[in-house]
Amino acid sequence: MQKLLGASRATIGRWHREIPNFPRKIKNGTPRTENCSTRFLVSEVEAYLEVLEAGVDAAA
Repeated sequence: MQKLLGASRATIGRWHREIPNFPRKIKNGTPRTENCSTRFLVSEVEAYLEVLEAGVDAAA
């Protein structure tokens, strides 16, 4: 997501909290440990990017 959107991890986290239809995070492993990673569903990311490319306000 960072490379795809050209944004930092902190910015992606903020967008996740503030933009209702931003792709949801999927936690893999035990949260708040070294054995946890965050993923996003490709289908949700693609749908979100299509909305952005169409010029629709993603926050609406």
